[in-house]
Amino acid sequence: MFTPERWAAAFINAAGDEADAAASVAIGEGLDLLRALSPLVSAIPGSVSGTFAATQLERMIHKALPAATAEQEIAVHFILLLIKKNLFRYIDAVIKEIEAKLDHLRGILPVTLESAAAPDEGFQESLKKQLMEKTGARGIKLDTRLVPDLLGGYRLRIGGDIIDASLRSQLQRMSLDLARGVDLATAHGGL
Repeated sequence: MFTPERWAAAFINAAGDEADAAASVAIGEGLDLLRALSPLVSAIPGSVSGTFAATQLERMIHKALPAATAEQEIAVHFILLLIKKNLFRYIDAVIKEIEAKLDHLRGILPVTLESAAAPDEGFQESLKKQLMEKTGARGIKLDTRLVPDLLGGYRLRIGGDIIDASLRSQLQRMSLDLARGVDLATAHGGL
């Protein structure tokens, strides 16, 4: 079974010691090349898998990048390995996992902001600042999504935690509170 986490860890380990700041830069440079090559390889017609396809692609890449850096070579060999093993179709999941691990190394906290309407820049910047102060993160990677079902307000997803300040959830809580109040009134002989 394919696990993008293991492949991402292998890519990161190939770039160097995770605790080293230079390795963080190397991982970032290799990741940039993975992002650049991925759509190009995907656009090649037919099946891009197996040793023959990897060898052909390697020749093309080395013609395009004759003076590749060590970080670029790691990225190229990583893609070629995925192709040889017929696993290139998972490249997007691996890239996403590498991004998450790199953010973690750099102290960047990924946060999803869901709202019924597009939040303005001022609110987003204020939210990032508050989250950095409360969590100690060096940075916030804010992903915004429109969710009209929220009716108003917003919902934050930070890792496995959810902070729900949406109008929808407030209305649901009110409804539950009212239902409980009716139950209490009924139990005590009415209002």
